[in-house]
Parts: sequence; C-alpha cells; structure tokens
Amino acid sequence: MPILFLVTDIVGEVYGRKTSSQFVNLSTIMLVFMFIMMALCIVLPPNSTWGLQESYASIFGSSMRMTAASLVSFFFAQHLDVFVFSTIKRLTKEKHLWIRNNASTIISQFIDTTIFMFLAFYHISDRFTTGFIFSLIFPYWAFKVLFAFLDTPLCYLGVWWLKKSEAQETQKGNLDT
Repeated sequence: MPILFLVTDIVGEVYGRKTSSQFVNLSTIMLVFMFIMMALCIVLPPNSTWGLQESYASIFGSSMRMTAASLVSFFFAQHLDVFVFSTIKRLTKEKHLWIRNNASTIISQFIDTTIFMFLAFYHISDRFTTGFIFSLIFPYWAFKVLFAFLDTPLCYLGVWWLKKSEAQETQKGNLDT
C-alpha cells in the first residue's frame, strides 16, 4: 500500500487534485469489488471437484475483518494524502515536491496505520487494548515513513516521466493537426 501513496502523489503533481482523487475512488471501487468477490467465494457453494473449501473459508474468512479495515483505512488516508499534498503544493507555490511528497505521506500513513490497526485488531482479545494497539502503530508507521523518504527519488522520476509523456502527446497532437 505505501506504493499507492507514491502513485497518488505523482498523479496529483502532474494532473492535479481532482484526477488524483478519482484515482483513489477507482482504486477503492476495485478493492470493494475484490472484497465482495472474496466474501462470495466463501459463502457460495463450491464446485463439487473443489475439495479445499473448508480451508479456503477458514483462511479468507478470518481475514475479512483485516481486509475491511484495510479498505476503510485506504479510502480515508488516500483522500487525506491527496488533500494535504495539494494544500502544500498551493502553499509552496508548486515548489519543493520533496516536502509535499513526504509530509503528505507521513501524515496520511499515520492515519492509515491507526485506522487499520484499530479496525482490524481492537479487542480481538483482551490483549488488544488501546495502549497495545498504539505500541503496534508506531513501528509500522515508522517503516512507512522510512519508505516515504526512500521513495522521494521515485516521485521525482515518476513526475518527470509523466510530464515527458504529456509533452510528447501534446507535440504529437500538434503534428497531427
């Protein structure tokens, strides 16, 4: 999932907030479709030749809460990422891509991790208290922050590549007319 935050930053930088938000919405629709298909595959009767339905239902059924948590956290955190990125872009007058790429991802990944951890694990047992969940959130979030710093060159590369492709398409369109 951290890669999707990078992708929405690249899309937001080149095509703007509206396109980036549409990208998030389409991604969410695909994730909802996957969730529904997974749920249907658990509850619908299997083909008579399939002998592993019990194992399949056990594995995927137990992960439905985590999948739903991932979907909800993805939706909210990605939209927050797009909002923060575009706000910083406006405030910096479209300069300092590295600041908006990292700041938006750091903030939104904290929200993503927090929502996911609470929805997926809160009170699944007596051990999973608020304090324990926060003790899980910080190391996972720290990993995502590290990834955000490391992916900054990829953000610049992606923006360069998309802008170059856009320029080539524009130039090609001008030659065709």
